[in-house]
Amino acid sequence: MAQAPSPAPAPPAGVPGLYMDGGTAPAQATAVPSAAPDAQPINAPPACPTPAILEDCNPCCPKRSVCGPPGRFWFSAEYLYWWTKDSRLPPLVTRGSPTDAIPGAIGQPGTQGLFGGDTGGEGQSGARFDAGFWLNECQTIGFEAGYFFLGSQSNSFVASGSGAPGSPVIARPFLNIPPTGAAPFQNSELVAFPGVAAGTISVQNTSRLQGAAPNALFNLCCSGSCCNSCCDSCCDSCCNSCCGGWRFDLIGGFRWMELNESVTVTENIDPSSSLGSSFPAGTHVAVTDQFSTQNDFYGPQIGVQGEWWRDRFFVNARALVAIGTTHQHVTINGTTVFTPAAGAPTVASGGLLALPSNIGSYSRDEFSVIPEVGINVG
Repeated sequence: MAQAPSPAPAPPAGVPGLYMDGGTAPAQATAVPSAAPDAQPINAPPACPTPAILEDCNPCCPKRSVCGPPGRFWFSAEYLYWWTKDSRLPPLVTRGSPTDAIPGAIGQPGTQGLFGGDTGGEGQSGARFDAGFWLNECQTIGFEAGYFFLGSQSNSFVASGSGAPGSPVIARPFLNIPPTGAAPFQNSELVAFPGVAAGTISVQNTSRLQGAAPNALFNLCCSGSCCNSCCDSCCDSCCNSCCGGWRFDLIGGFRWMELNESVTVTENIDPSSSLGSSFPAGTHVAVTDQFSTQNDFYGPQIGVQGEWWRDRFFVNARALVAIGTTHQHVTINGTTVFTPAAGAPTVASGGLLALPSNIGSYSRDEFSVIPEVGINVG
């Protein structure tokens, strides 16, 4: 009598596809040995899920399609050490020879420049602060604002002469333009001269730079991101997808930048003999010239920025250009104070270079372009 076929043995764990559910085993499957009674089941690692937004990687990270890096708010503070372009000043203080026709004047054989020409150019410390936030859940539209400043840079110079025999000749050179219409010529004002006057001159040159910029951010493209905890329970391919990423954004906003500079020259002269009718012997003379400028740039700006990160390491860069106008303002002041040996001081308007003819405030507007390129690694 024919016998009913024996039921197929249960498939070994971890070897799917060799047995059919609820049916007779195919002929080629009969050669497969049955599992030993004491064999342990084989646990193959689960396949890592790869949906488009990695929603099943970890329940802790339900929004891996959000543009990273994680976090809707950010703040940064940086220390700055910048070099600025040199400021160029005319010769303001010279040392001359008592035997020259016009001691201390530019072009005389014994004249040496003491202060003037290129100044500054040294490194300046400062700081920059940036803060921002994303306006939507996907972190594709945001707002940021930044401010930076460089500490005030100051260059000081002092020269003096006692007026004793053999002491140095200290002078202030200038271009003399005769009111008669004669040809201009180089001249000088004596601050100290042996046997004539003792004097001291000081010069101070300052500058300060600061700026601010509010910007809107619009994401152009990015990779997904999620919290780092997803790497604790998923296989390597999933972990590599969610512990890093990149983004590329468009930036548009407004920029303000301000540069303030000033030059102040102060003389204190004590003639030991008469220096003409204006400087009688025994009179103390104090001369001050002050020039200050304020430059304010205002204009829209546009640019791009990109960032790449992996775990705790990041690299970001940005490039922007601002186009607008610079409002330039200059203020000129000058005074001369005469204090006789016996009598009250007399104050006159005007110094040596700041005269009644140019004392005042002046302003104008100039077209300007300010580019910016930066990269940060951390």
